[in-house]
Amino acid sequence: SSSERYIRSMLECNQGYPLYEPEPESQEGVRVGDVGLITDDGGFDCLFNVCPPPDISTNPAELPDDFEMLRSSEILVRTQFQARTCLFSNGVKRTGEPSVSYTCSGLEGGILELPLGATRFEAKNKASFKELAIRHAENWYRYTVLTRRRDAPNGSLCIVT
Repeated sequence: SSSERYIRSMLECNQGYPLYEPEPESQEGVRVGDVGLITDDGGFDCLFNVCPPPDISTNPAELPDDFEMLRSSEILVRTQFQARTCLFSNGVKRTGEPSVSYTCSGLEGGILELPLGATRFEAKNKASFKELAIRHAENWYRYTVLTRRRDAPNGSLCIVT
């Protein structure tokens, strides 16, 4: 599918997991601490957040058994890309000025244009997220499949760090 080709191509850029449909369900977008699934169309289906901001109620009323939040999550915030940045996979070249076009010399390629740039939010304490996921993975999976009624093949749950 188009989303699979895009994701495969953009993983080469080493800038996190590329979402084909990056439209957020909420105004805040995908956040550090979100636990969810990558959808078939390349979006992110957030099920709950393990470190929600204290002033925002983002979690559903029903949460996984033994739900545990990370009490302190230091988040590094930095401008990752300036305005008018363009990322593209190997084999893709930007051509043409003033109108922009691209050529691809490979079988497939991906392009991400960031007219306004991009800010990166990244957890500093990734080990805490890993430990939490190890402790609760089984409950999270059960919650995803039984409570939230999502199809979740083995290894498909993600936690955003």
